[in-house]
This record gives sequence, C-alpha cells and structure tokens, in this order.
Amino acid sequence: MEIPSCRGIGEKEMAQNISKSNRLDLFSKIKSAILNSAILQRKFKDENFYEFEPPFHSLTFKHLPYIVINIPSTDTKDDVQVFDHNIVGKDYEFTIMLVMDYEARDNFKAYAQEIMKNIEAKESDFELDGFYDLEIDLIRSPVELLDKRKVISGEFKLTFNGSVNR
Repeated sequence: MEIPSCRGIGEKEMAQNISKSNRLDLFSKIKSAILNSAILQRKFKDENFYEFEPPFHSLTFKHLPYIVINIPSTDTKDDVQVFDHNIVGKDYEFTIMLVMDYEARDNFKAYAQEIMKNIEAKESDFELDGFYDLEIDLIRSPVELLDKRKVISGEFKLTFNGSVNR
C-alpha cells in the first residue's frame, strides 16, 4: 500500500483533509447514498437502518425489510504508532446486510442492484471525504429461517482506503 505524500501541503490543508476521514460518520454517509434512490426511499425509512443486528426474532418486529451497515473497526492496536502527526494509509472493509421477508424475495435483486448502483454513484462524494478506491460486491444472498420467519439476507462487502493522522 502506498502512503500518500504530505510534501507541499500546508498544515491547514492537511488538517482539513484529515478531519474529513471520519470512520464513525460512515454509517450516515452510506445510508445517505442508499437513500439517494427513489426506489429505495419508498421502501426504507430511518427506522429500517441499523448499525448492529436488530431484535428481529420477535414476530412483532415491524421493521422488515432492514439494512445493517457495519462500520469498520476503529481499533488501531495493529497499526504502527507514530507521534509526530504523520499521515498513514488505512484500508477499510465492512459489510452492508439487506434483510427482507421471504414473501418479498422477488424484489431482492432490484433492491440489491439499487444499493450497489447508488453507493458507486456517490464515489466522488466519498473521495471528497478522504475515502478512495471504493469497491462494492454482493457476497452472499441465501434464504434463511430466522426463528419463525423466513427471510432473505444478502450481504455486501464494501472496501476502500483513506488516510488518517497518526
């Protein structure tokens, strides 16, 4: 992995560039990209997005379909610690999971394509925020039985890299 050069960048520009790479804000950025689709806006509202798996086991759970956006780990224990404000490259990898009622399975492919299309369409916005080389792939779409509910669950892998201040 190539580490970006800081030569010729003033302290103010460097701080501005670094502050935009906020891993904890990725949930709202991805959610916004997904909801950029008129098709997905009709089906998914704020209560349909989660950072962690929701309590869907109950038959009274009313938020199907839903999307889980797992933000990347902020753990830096494996990173080399540098104490002089250097910029280092960091790879990010996380998953987006789409879960739907089995009865709505005919819509799964259309929703999955919309999610991928809209995240890819926002690549330039992610780059403005310091996240580069975005890739998204559908990696799993099985039918599962969850308690007394049959659902379709598809998982996307989203990867990109950015620079962080160390």
